[in-house]
Amino acid sequence: VDPIGPIPTPDDETLREQVETALRTAGWTGTFPIGVSVTDGVVHLWGFADSEARRTAIRVLVEEIQGVRRVENHLKPSLPAYGGL
Repeated sequence: VDPIGPIPTPDDETLREQVETALRTAGWTGTFPIGVSVTDGVVHLWGFADSEARRTAIRVLVEEIQGVRRVENHLKPSLPAYGGL
């Protein structure tokens, strides 16, 4: 029996705010905005990442937030800037 009791889990809106804050304050997540939605503790990330390494690092950052049950990483590789022909 845990004498402290269960650790409260943040609701989805609170969790979304925590994820957005973590992404904003990390300073290394890239220049593209990242959309965040949360349903039943499952975080969905939408947008672009400029490398597979950054995409993975963003997922790991979010997975470490208390209350995140799983991360569905929908981040796509960024498109190269169009320079014309």
